[in-house]
Amino acid sequence: MRYVTVEDIKKHLYIDFEADDYIIADSIDAAQSIIEKYLNVKLSDLVVDEQLPYPILQAIKIMTGNLYNNRESVAFNSVPYRVPFSFEYLIQPYKNYKRGTEI
Repeated sequence: MRYVTVEDIKKHLYIDFEADDYIIADSIDAAQSIIEKYLNVKLSDLVVDEQLPYPILQAIKIMTGNLYNNRESVAFNSVPYRVPFSFEYLIQPYKNYKRGTEI
């Protein structure tokens, strides 16, 4: 299940064309999977009143934007950088540190 829509991401990234919709959709799926693995929690387990917590939704948007804007593993004429700290700050409180509960 996608917790953010392609339209949500297009608004977040100021995209007003449809040609990359399939790339954005794939990036949303990848972002959600990355967040689940990082948190060691299924996103569906965090849903309250049919909604993910806002920090998780924002983290999905940030990670999706990062994946969309950096689709290749090598960037030329660029300095390497980490995912923005805001991503980690948003999702850290939801991380499951219990051993034996890996998803």
